[in-house]
Amino acid sequence: MENRSSITALQFALLAGGNAIIIAYTFIPIANTDLVGLNTLYTLLLSLAYILVMNMPVLFLMTRFRNATVNEMLNAITGKAIGKILAALLALFFLMNFTMVLSISVYYIKSYLLPNTPTWALITLTMIPVIYTACKGSGTLARMATVIIPLLLFTVAVFFIAGLDKMQWTDLPSLTGCTDFKSINKCAFFSASRYSEILMMNMFCRNLMKKSSIVKTYAASVGIYIIGIIFIIIPTLLTLGVPFAKLQLNPYFIYCRQVGQQGIFQKLQGVNIYFWYLGVLYKLAIYLYMASSITAGLCKKFPLKPVTTVIGGIMFIVSNIPILYNIAILNVFAKTMFVPLIIASVVFAIPLILLAVSLIRKKHIKSEIEKIDMQIEKEGVTDDFEMPKTDELFPKTETQRQ
Repeated sequence: MENRSSITALQFALLAGGNAIIIAYTFIPIANTDLVGLNTLYTLLLSLAYILVMNMPVLFLMTRFRNATVNEMLNAITGKAIGKILAALLALFFLMNFTMVLSISVYYIKSYLLPNTPTWALITLTMIPVIYTACKGSGTLARMATVIIPLLLFTVAVFFIAGLDKMQWTDLPSLTGCTDFKSINKCAFFSASRYSEILMMNMFCRNLMKKSSIVKTYAASVGIYIIGIIFIIIPTLLTLGVPFAKLQLNPYFIYCRQVGQQGIFQKLQGVNIYFWYLGVLYKLAIYLYMASSITAGLCKKFPLKPVTTVIGGIMFIVSNIPILYNIAILNVFAKTMFVPLIIASVVFAIPLILLAVSLIRKKHIKSEIEKIDMQIEKEGVTDDFEMPKTDELFPKTETQRQ
């Protein structure tokens, strides 16, 4: 098991909310729905409500099993046999997301930026930093969030401002048109089901500093996501137009490229691509770390770093399968209900069942939580950080003391 590293509330919120933005940054799920352009804003608002509802079971489990790993939580609720099966399925789920993000990103790079570069070379250049970063563990990944995500949000804000003169504000009423609620509900569910970052929070939850509130931190992460996705969706649809945006795998990149044709923003387009790619590497590293952490919990004989390296090698081989870069497969990943249904099952349905079981086995769960808390106290884990005193940072020499 990895040693427990303390994570601040800011790192925790940026890690979850920022990683959710990267999905919208890459292919904008809501822009691929049938209703986009008719009631985009209503669909977006309803999807946010869906996110809050779908995250409730995991959020409740997080607060109850704050000091437990995901493996320990599953074993405590369902028993070791079923717990191991669920843990293995969760690890596969993270690897599925890893494969989807990698294949879409590599396809995008090859199509728009480096058409003559072999796919295997792009995968290699992507996997090396991803595996290295994942091996560094939860503490490093959390600290990286305070650097990567603010820079990503900054570029989104800059390109939003830069595109103000290109946005067709007269088209704004077309984004708030109203059709039947059944269709809006379906598209809102499609968009909301892409938000699986609550599982990231569950994986990193035991590392959150004790003085930080899980609920408040979660609310902050959702706020970061809302701000980012609005600054991505609205300018893209108002600039490109709805029909054209729906045809693109990455409409936001097309928007940024149009904005980048003028003045100083022509040079900033390269910065935009750099920070997008950095965000993708970061997201992939977290997915790989989470899958490896759960697998290491299942195979207790092996340390986390070797497990991460082995799984990273396997994913490198899997990622080189040519069919993953077929446009039909990529459309299944990005534009059909297949993936959202899987995510909704893992994010909402299974945690809801686990929550019900934990309430039924209330006494057993209480004793298991007490054992975990006692183990944490026995290990002497502390997260009460204090800034070093001046004397500790700059020790005086013998001459200065005299």
